[in-house]
This record gives sequence, C-alpha cells and structure tokens, in this order.
Amino acid sequence: MVSLGKVFELLSEKRRRYALYYLRTQDSPVSVRELAEAVAEMESDADSSAASETELERYEIKLHHTDLPKADAAEFIEYDADAGVVRLTGEPPEFDAVLTVAEVFERSS
Repeated sequence: MVSLGKVFELLSEKRRRYALYYLRTQDSPVSVRELAEAVAEMESDADSSAASETELERYEIKLHHTDLPKADAAEFIEYDADAGVVRLTGEPPEFDAVLTVAEVFERSS
C-alpha cells in the first residue's frame, strides 16, 4: 500500500498531477509524447494556442527525466522508459479518492 506521504509527494508537482489526471482516463499505456501533449493542454489557457514543438519537447524531457521516474516508485504506476510508455495499474481506492479531490479543487479554482 502506498503511504500518504508518497501520495502527497506525487501530487506536489502540478505537471505530475495533470499527468495522473490524464492517465486515470486511459485504459492502456500511453506514450510520453501523448502524455506531454495532454499535460501541455491542461496547463495552457483556453485562449492560448497549441503548444509549439519546442514546448512539447520540454514537457517530454521533464516528464521522462523527473516526473515519471518519481511516479514509477509507486507500485501502481508503470513507466517503461525504454519503450517510452506509462500507465496506471490498479491504483488503490485511497489514492483514487485523494486524486479525485485534488482534481476537483484544481478545476474549480
């Protein structure tokens, strides 16, 4: 079981939260590129245009080198750096509840 401290550490970075929000909606592994695109879209304003190729590459690099390796430490997040894919696998109900609350707060602010 994942500790509360680990859950809060995972949720402490906005980019990781957005990645987790997206991953929980997916039924199969997603590429780091797809995840970067989803996170970039969540971080952008509704008025702004799509992220540039350079910005997407920065998201990919940050996800690949920082956020996904940290997230992979949780037993329910699988990150295959060699294949460049990530997915959630049977996250515990406690984590799901905290992630749901975080998303509700984030989207309402």
